[in-house]
Amino acid sequence: MARDPSEMAGTERARGLLMQSEKAVEDMLLVFDSMAERMRAGEVSEGDVVKVLTAYTRARSRLIEEVVKHENQVLFDKKQVAHAPLDFEELRRDIGRKLDRLRNA
Repeated sequence: MARDPSEMAGTERARGLLMQSEKAVEDMLLVFDSMAERMRAGEVSEGDVVKVLTAYTRARSRLIEEVVKHENQVLFDKKQVAHAPLDFEELRRDIGRKLDRLRNA
């Protein structure tokens, strides 16, 4: 069975942090729902609800950006993305080892 790409890339930690953040996001949504109800009841202004929604949107966007940035860095470090620089010394060693194994066979 094929391995999960995030497992192969070593991004389990980022995925775990994302899963942990799910509770915080759910709590934020509950607060937003509560504020929306209070707005309908006339207890808070529409502007206050908009401020909370804006803060939620920023936090959510930042979280997603951080996870993507972390995953990209892990992939870049492991040279699993096209724009990662090639380590020619490492390539020479790998090719040399393969040639040595072929010669020995």
